[in-house]
Amino acid sequence: MKSGTDLSLLRFLLVEDNAYTQKLLSEVMKAFGVPDGNLRTAVDGSSALEILKDHPIDIVVTDALMEPVDGIALTKAIRSSKRKVIREVPIILCTAYSEENRIAEARDAGVTGIVVKPFSAQTLHERICDAVEHPRAIVQSESFIGPDRRRKSDEVKVERRGKTDVHEV
Repeated sequence: MKSGTDLSLLRFLLVEDNAYTQKLLSEVMKAFGVPDGNLRTAVDGSSALEILKDHPIDIVVTDALMEPVDGIALTKAIRSSKRKVIREVPIILCTAYSEENRIAEARDAGVTGIVVKPFSAQTLHERICDAVEHPRAIVQSESFIGPDRRRKSDEVKVERRGKTDVHEV
């Protein structure tokens, strides 16, 4: 997992309702060199929004399905924030659902990257580094607020339980 990005300098918000997965994500982030002081955790989108109001965050890593506010609703709330520093934060969505309609829903909500559970540490690292090393401008139209979706390639590879799916974005 080589990259020019020093993740120890970034502030992360991990949003996960499953205690085991939240602990696993925290340990993976520490293995990436992120110190405890740069990791904040929330158990749902509602508590994540409260943290974002009061603490500077560089990257949000969120689960998709949580109650009462899931990762998609959290993404939409972040992207519609009046505060630019919140609206433009990169969002990595972790989901166990890689069906095309779920990927499209996440993309249309404004996520920056997607990691399919069960995920590898390498895939998570790649998505985070990509978001930092190749930031995309936040664009806004009548129907979308989020990272500019134009890419040189129209395909995105999605790792799923031992095989790779390709979804058009």
